[in-house]
Amino acid sequence: MDDRSLLGLLPSQGRLDEERLVVIAELFKVEGDIHAAQNRSSEGDDSYSRALAGYLEAALADQSSPDGELIGRAEALNQQVSGNELPAETLSRLRDFYSLRMVFLNER
Repeated sequence: MDDRSLLGLLPSQGRLDEERLVVIAELFKVEGDIHAAQNRSSEGDDSYSRALAGYLEAALADQSSPDGELIGRAEALNQQVSGNELPAETLSRLRDFYSLRMVFLNER
């Protein structure tokens, strides 16, 4: 299932269920770790990319109160996938994420 279809299944009471999305992102991250351990870097990169997309969506869902731990997870995974080609939509969300992160840091 592609990421857009997956996100379409996650609304709860009219809004995105960030907690379920984070769980799914964690599962993609673990899947990426497994692929990496098996020297299947292409599959691992795809799983990590999907995990990053999930973290970004969850972090951007509630911009009034960003979760610092989630921001840290997204940043760490972004560092891990740096150098890999990411889908255009993920790159766009990454730009939005870093804009939010700057606001979050300035408010601290």
